[in-house]
Order: sequence, then C-alpha cells, then structure tokens
Amino acid sequence: MKPVINLIFFIGSLLLVSCNGKMSPESSVLNRQPEIFPDYRGVTIPVNIAPLNFFIQEKADKYFVEIASENGGVLSLCQSSPVICIPQRKWQKLLQKNAGQVLKVSVGIKSQGKWQRFIPITDTIAREPIDGYLAYRLLTGYIYWRDMKIAQRNLENFRETYIYRNSSTDMACANCHSFCNNDHRKMSLHIRRRHGGTIIADGRNVKKVNTKTPQTISAGSYTSWHPNGRLIAYSTNKLGLDYASFPGRSIIVSDSISDLTLYDVERNMIIPCPSLATKNRENVPNWSPDGKWLYFICAGPCVSIFDDFNLRYSLCRVPFDEGSLTFGKVDTLIDADDVRQSISFPRVSPDGKYILFCMTEYGYFTVFDRKSNLYFYEIATGKYWPLACNSESADSFHSWSRNSRWFVFSSKRMDNFYTRPFFAYVDTAGRVHKPFVMPQADPEKYLTYMVNYNLPELVDGKVLVSEQKMRDAVLENAQEVGYDKTKAIDAMSGATIAGATP
Repeated sequence: MKPVINLIFFIGSLLLVSCNGKMSPESSVLNRQPEIFPDYRGVTIPVNIAPLNFFIQEKADKYFVEIASENGGVLSLCQSSPVICIPQRKWQKLLQKNAGQVLKVSVGIKSQGKWQRFIPITDTIAREPIDGYLAYRLLTGYIYWRDMKIAQRNLENFRETYIYRNSSTDMACANCHSFCNNDHRKMSLHIRRRHGGTIIADGRNVKKVNTKTPQTISAGSYTSWHPNGRLIAYSTNKLGLDYASFPGRSIIVSDSISDLTLYDVERNMIIPCPSLATKNRENVPNWSPDGKWLYFICAGPCVSIFDDFNLRYSLCRVPFDEGSLTFGKVDTLIDADDVRQSISFPRVSPDGKYILFCMTEYGYFTVFDRKSNLYFYEIATGKYWPLACNSESADSFHSWSRNSRWFVFSSKRMDNFYTRPFFAYVDTAGRVHKPFVMPQADPEKYLTYMVNYNLPELVDGKVLVSEQKMRDAVLENAQEVGYDKTKAIDAMSGATIAGATP
C-alpha cells in the first residue's frame, strides 16, 4: 500500500508545480480581488482552524494560488481545477508560525496562454484559538425531523462524527443539546415523541431521566447548565407551530405557557423557582459565568390565540444564591415595550462582559425570521447595539468560545433557506470582525448539501459517550425525577402546594 501512496503523492506534486510554482512577473494585474466561494476575503480566523478551502469563481484554463505571511512558510498551488484544497499540515504550520499576522492569498488565472493576477486577499490570523469542536444538529429540509443527527466536527480538520442519529431509535426527535461551560464531558440532550426523555452525559457515563412531574408544565426544554455542573436551569413550555404568509417568516413557534425550573443532577430532583413560576412566560435561560445570575426572556401572559403575531419578550435576569438554591427579585434589562422589539437566546460571554442575543419584531424562535439580528448588551453599562456581522437574512442561535474571543451563530445568508455555522472574532475592544462559514474539505459542499446546521455549540473536545452507548440510553426507560416540595410552590401555577413542608 505504501508504494501506491507514494505514487499518488508524486503525481500530485507534479500537478502542483506544473507552472513552475509561480506566475510570470510580467502577468497583467486585474484591479479587483477574485470572486471565491465561500467568501473568505478580509476575515479574521483562529490560529487553529482547518484549511479555508475555496472555489475560484473565475473561468480560466489554469489557476495559481499562493498563500503566505510575514514569518515564512509559503504555500503554492498551480492546477487546472478552480477547486482549491490546501494541504492541511502545511496550512497548520503556516498559521502557527504567523499567529497575529496578516495572511496574504494571491490568486492568478491563465486564459489563452496569458496570466493575469488579482489584488491579493488579506485575512488576519488571530492569536487566540477557537474551541476545538462544534456540536450541531443536522436537519434535512425545512422542518422535517425524521432524518436527524447530532454531529460533532473537529474544527482543526474536517473530521465529522455522530453523537446520535435518530435512524437508530425509530426516528425519535432530538433537540436542545447543551454543554456545561463548553465542557465535552458534561452534556444533555432532549428526546421527544418516541422514547421521550432527557439524556444526561457525565464523562463516559450516561443516564436518561423524565423531567416531567405532576407539578410542571412539561419536561425540561431549553437548557442552561450552572457553572457548578450540578444544576441545570430548564424552561418548561407549552409550544405550538403555526404557519403564516408573512414575507420572510412563514413559520411561527408559539409559546402559550412557560416557566423556569432547576434540576439537581446529583439528587435527581426538580427544584421549583417561585419568582420564575408566574403567569408571565419565562423562557430560554442562561447562567452568568459565576453562577450568580440567571438571564432569561419574559413576556406577559397569553391572552388569545392571535398572541403569537405580536408577542414580544423582554431581557431579564434574577440573582441566585447557590447555598440556599433560591432566587431574588427579577430585574428587566431591556423592556420589549420600550424598544418595540422582541429578544431571544441571551448568552453571556465567559468573561462576563457581554450578553449576545437575538432581536426581532416579535416572537422568540428566530431561526425562521429573516429580520432576526444579533446584538451585544454590555453588562457593565447597560448599553446594547446591533453587530456589524448581521445580514439581510436570519442570523440566529449562537454560542461562545471559552476565551470569549469567538462566537458561532446560525445564518441563512448563503441562500435564505439553509442555516450554516458562521464564526466571528471579538477583539479586546468588543468589535466584531467579518464572520466566515465553517470550512469544508469540499468547498462546494454548501452549494449541494441540502441540510440545516442547527444549534451550533462550541465545545473543548470530542464527546466521550459513543454513538452506540447514546443510542442504547435513548432506548432505555427514563428514570422518574423527584420534586422538591420544601419550596412549597407548584411550578405549573406558582401556587402554594397544600401540605408542603416549608
């Protein structure tokens, strides 16, 4: 086998140097940058990202690409194909040697025996790495859930593996995967319909629980792990799906009732939250990195079936005492009535400086909404603003890297139909740089791969539970959870439980 590999490498080397490894200095200059797909022009990239393979959208007989930076390690390719696949090892060495430097990508084309070169593309190599893995849900079509996968991608190369595939569990619906502090060892995953329950993974151990109790609206839904790894904040919801003919928004996910509860993983116990079990709709929780605050969105009580079409959520937070497991008074940070907009998916940066959230006209389920944009809320000042990385399409669900220098978000900007994961760099001044789509081994994949990437979550490593063990856990009967009646509150109504022991 080794001689065959050596022969392939030798032939490939001949192809790469077939135009002497460089363009003629007499080649004419085109006064523009080349058109490439994906658009990796003028972006800031992590020092540990996989090669940014791209497709040159210029007709020619031959293509020349040179990738270089300040500290050496030049990469040169010359070929007849416009598909540029960058050697991974050489790319990694180039980035490591030039962290913090400008990356220069020079492109030339040869037609009718003459070379022409474009103005070079200049990107920036950030010194700070991004978390090594991205976990996401792969969903075929628009809302079709019968072919669903939870996958994980190594961002330093192109290896994608599966955490869970619902084809192995009678097409059970999987949603809302979540991690504790980007830790690949602590994960939760909800299963709906067949084999319903919540999967809790801790290292290589996994269990399945039923978080629905007689005192709660539903099983746990939207999830946020407390930094201590023991508590999970869940929303409990009564949701619906409506179809509409509004331009740019044909699907509306309704939220008629919702509250927040805590789940104690070690005690297998639901803990009600009196200040968060009201007639208002409290939803999509997220902990601060120190665990002292729980952020969430909140709307008033549902008054009619038409409420979904003008419902707006405010951004709120509530203090939390870990010792007594109690919450304080709710504070509204951005009032939806004041801004005449609706807020969703608040995610606090690990350094505690910013809240990254979505804002749109109404509702909270922003993935179907072209008017959804990303915003920063500066916790120290209370100021908030839209991000420069927003597009004319839906920019939605997001998560932070552990160092707070990167975040990933879902966007439909490529075709207004399929969501793709985009990464953006946040510098020390809080400026967000031009985002770039997750690189693929085949740069044309996004043109033909008719699958949505949903709920992208950055994590620091590969999930330890095997796909087979995850499947077996889904097929198990769920353990029933207890309900802490010492809090004396019914999580579904907010009413005092008769006979409870305070």
